[in-house]
Parts: sequence; C-alpha cells; structure tokens
Amino acid sequence: MRAIDYLKVYGLNIDEHTGEFDWFIDASRTIMRGLMSARMARFDASQRKRMGPTMQHSIQEGERVTGEAMKMAPILRSQLYRRVEGLLVENDLLLSPTVSGPPPKADIDPDGNNQVDGETVGDLRSGWFTYPTPFNLTGHPAISIPIGLTEHGLPVGIHAVSRWGDEQALIDLASVLSEHYRWEEAWPPILNGGSSNQRL
Repeated sequence: MRAIDYLKVYGLNIDEHTGEFDWFIDASRTIMRGLMSARMARFDASQRKRMGPTMQHSIQEGERVTGEAMKMAPILRSQLYRRVEGLLVENDLLLSPTVSGPPPKADIDPDGNNQVDGETVGDLRSGWFTYPTPFNLTGHPAISIPIGLTEHGLPVGIHAVSRWGDEQALIDLASVLSEHYRWEEAWPPILNGGSSNQRL
C-alpha cells in the first residue's frame, strides 16, 4: 500500500477494484495438473518414488482431473481473457501484490494447510502465489517489481499487468519504482568468501 501511495503522489490515478471477479484459479490448476500428469505418465511407480513428495502429489492430483474438466478449461480461459480485457479497457494497468504474504520458511509443506496473516489459505498454490496465476492463462504482459522488505528483512513485490502489446507501460512502472525503492541498498549484505562487503 505504501507503493500505491507513492504512485498516487507521483501522479497515477489509482482506483480499487471492489467488484466480484472470478479469476478462474481452479481452471488454471486443472490445466497445470492435467498436463503435468500426462507428461509424467511415462514414469512407472518405482521411478516416481524417486521424485519429491510435492511432485508425486501434483501428478496424482492431475490423474484425478476429469476429461470434462479438461474440455471446459480452454473455454474458461477464453472467458477470463475477455474479463481481463474488459478491466483494461478503462485502466492502463492492473496492480496487486506479487504474493499474498511474506516468503515462507524453506521447510514448509507446499501441499499443507498454510496460513497467511493468521488465516488458513490451503496449499501454497491455492493461497500464496495466486496473483500472477490468471495471466499465465490470458497471456497478458506482466511484471513483478521489488518494492522493499518486510520488518523481518524478507522481499516484497508489486505485480503489474498491462494490455497486450503494451510492455512499455510495465517497463516505465518498474523504472519509477526502482528509483524509489533501491533494492540493492535495502537488501542485507551477502557473505561471500568471508567478506561482508559484497552484495547480491
């Protein structure tokens, strides 16, 4: 929200979208999981045991996707494309957080029942990084821009989406924000070869 406030001061007219809007996250998941299970079908049970538990779970989920769901997915994708196009008729950009909360710990169970701000959100794909997901379906240009760190030093990003063919608007936005949020200055030193003067 501080980034939004800065952009308003910079001169952008930003309105909050408060209407009901189905981003078809389930349709995206159907496509991803269904196609993944098809690609992985060549591996037998013994080979799958060598895969990580998350990959095994994803394949199993894809195997449960019905043929009817796969047939409907492209139709839903087209509907979502038209809805997003409608939002971009009168708006140059769509802005959101990149993800719904700070980066989780490395040992988190991605398929577990995770929480963001004390609320149960389900697995990571369902409740943590859903903001960019719809645009994997629609193909609209999008960018994630670093805008600082949380109080615990974890990265925060803003996600922006533009009309087809208007990547320049995203580059301009990134340029404005990168001048305000000096990422390399905010990020703590990375120890490399015993020196604390080197930064990533």
